[in-house]
Amino acid sequence: MVSTRQLKRVDADRWVYRTDRGDYGPMNTDGLLEAIEQKKVELTTMVSVVGTNRWAPVRDFALFRDHFETCRRRWDREELHKEAEAIGRRFENKRKVAASAWILVALGIVVGGASLAWVVWRLSLAEPVGFAKVGRVLAVLALPEAEKVQGDVVHIPVAAERKVARLYEPESYDTSGVAVGGKVEGHVTQMHFSEDGEVAAISQADLSRVVGSAREGLYGCAREAAVKSASFGGTEVAFTVAPGKLTQIGVGAEARSNPAFQACVKAALARVEVPSFAGSERRVTVPLKIQR
Repeated sequence: MVSTRQLKRVDADRWVYRTDRGDYGPMNTDGLLEAIEQKKVELTTMVSVVGTNRWAPVRDFALFRDHFETCRRRWDREELHKEAEAIGRRFENKRKVAASAWILVALGIVVGGASLAWVVWRLSLAEPVGFAKVGRVLAVLALPEAEKVQGDVVHIPVAAERKVARLYEPESYDTSGVAVGGKVEGHVTQMHFSEDGEVAAISQADLSRVVGSAREGLYGCAREAAVKSASFGGTEVAFTVAPGKLTQIGVGAEARSNPAFQACVKAALARVEVPSFAGSERRVTVPLKIQR
């Protein structure tokens, strides 16, 4: 082993160090110290003073060994610093990913809430169509259950009915049942009208014409309903003759589950021409009876 006593004048000598790739040098002591700092020379690296042909590991020289330990402590600090920076970058990346995820969740909630609000708004504006719409309208205008008065005469009371004078001996109209095949038997029923006795009402001629026109349309609806359903035996239709139109249309309980018949009744009565008049309205009940 070569000792520092054998290798004198360390600072002034010229050095060569040996690795697997060959010998490097010559260099002075500062050059060898710099090679240690650059991690080219380790404690086990063999070094020699030029011209002596005597080799020894770096750790045998106190100057080089102490310098290597100083460098190693610095290297450890640098490694710890790099690891801390790497951990900080990982945490920062995780924080950014979490923030992005929360932004996407919040955006999804906002978009979903807006979509739901739009659907609810559209549904609130939607109008039923076809028979469903007719059923809804007639459900509002439907009359209470029929109350038997006498014989085949049926009077359907109206909610919030006005307190008016009632004619108990009104003019009679032919309201014979509608025949589906076969001959119509004589079946005459009186229809009742309500009026205010103190106010002039629609003339009897105009009333007869309006009722006759309405009756023809209702008979057609009854015939059509009887053809479609053998269980349809008839019902009664009530309406109010108001100035210029027929209002407060309703059907009997046995026809309230038949939207097609209700739609036909509404359409038929909408086609009836009603004159304008300044008197009180008339409530009319038309019984429809199917004879088979």
